[in-house]
Amino acid sequence: MDSLKVTVLEFADRSSYVLRWNDPISGKRMFKSSGIEKGTAKRKAEANKIAGMLSKDLEQRTAKVGKRLRWDSFCELYEDEVVSGFKKTTGDKIKTVINHMNNLIGMEYLQQIDDRLVSKFLSELRKTGLSESSIDSNRRHLKAMLNWAVEQKMIPVCPSFPKIQRKKKSGKHVAMKGRPITNEEFLAMLQAVPEIVPENEVDGYIFFLRCLFASGLRLQEATELYWDRDDKLCLHYNKSGLLLLSIPGELEKGHTDRLLPAAPEFAEVLAEVPKKQREGPVFDLKGSWRWIGRRISKIGEAAGIVVNEKTDKYASAHDLRRSFGDRWAPRVKETMLMKMMRHDSIETTLRYYARLDAEALAETANDVYEQVKKDQGADAVRIPSYRPNKPR
Repeated sequence: MDSLKVTVLEFADRSSYVLRWNDPISGKRMFKSSGIEKGTAKRKAEANKIAGMLSKDLEQRTAKVGKRLRWDSFCELYEDEVVSGFKKTTGDKIKTVINHMNNLIGMEYLQQIDDRLVSKFLSELRKTGLSESSIDSNRRHLKAMLNWAVEQKMIPVCPSFPKIQRKKKSGKHVAMKGRPITNEEFLAMLQAVPEIVPENEVDGYIFFLRCLFASGLRLQEATELYWDRDDKLCLHYNKSGLLLLSIPGELEKGHTDRLLPAAPEFAEVLAEVPKKQREGPVFDLKGSWRWIGRRISKIGEAAGIVVNEKTDKYASAHDLRRSFGDRWAPRVKETMLMKMMRHDSIETTLRYYARLDAEALAETANDVYEQVKKDQGADAVRIPSYRPNKPR
């Protein structure tokens, strides 16, 4: 096989024999030192022996990998055989990664990808201004694609993927883009609904806003919530009549069906709906969830509720979710709040909602101390004192 023949060459500026061959995977011309110093015929023979061994290795590598596969053909296979089983949002992220690879790297063959190209890809992503979390998301999806290619014996090994070195977070509370709103501000939003929404949709929007405020649901989650669909995000009442959220595995990253706790005040608002009407979507609003979100933001603006003075941002649907988290943070443990908020990690819960404010903790400690004094008497909590006799 001529393309796998390794040739021994001599270069005037090299002290050792050099090996040259055409790489069967990348198609590039490759050079490598034989490690044998130039000189006698015996040394030349040793270099030729090494060249023969390398040639056999290349033949085995080619037999294992097979023919080169065009990158665009590989992407089509991956989308048909793998991505089709994912939920739409995950599929969209993978398509974004493929677009980034096409625009920033422009590979012709799958087998061209190596450690160096992966590093270049991450570097080019960073130049576009993407956040480190978005770059890491691209990195993880591309790595999953290439691991699948290894499983399918399209490439021999998956290239190395450098870890994303994120900036260390300070101990300070992470600032939110918005803020939780008060009950009075929420009432002002409800009163502003008729200014933005057509008369025949006012009641539906008021009910929707009250449920967002009471449930902590994300906007898209709420618009896709059903009374009676097991294959969708669905309401579920247990034998005791307590409200739970049923999430099918198809909508979860872990592909596992889950039941999560819902807030009691959310159940109380839903109880206003007659039982005969509890079928189909919980909320019957026109338009996509993004369209609904824009309307809610206009309602927040009409109510004059500014949640970020630096950016002049008015209250939005997500600020209602923030209000839910802020209400429940002092009521339950962080692990419980994480489940109620449906955060992917406890770090997210702690970063935004854990009560780490020094003044709040000081007030709590003082209240506990005063209660113990009241219940057990001042002597029970008084710190003992001791004065040694002074020497004469």
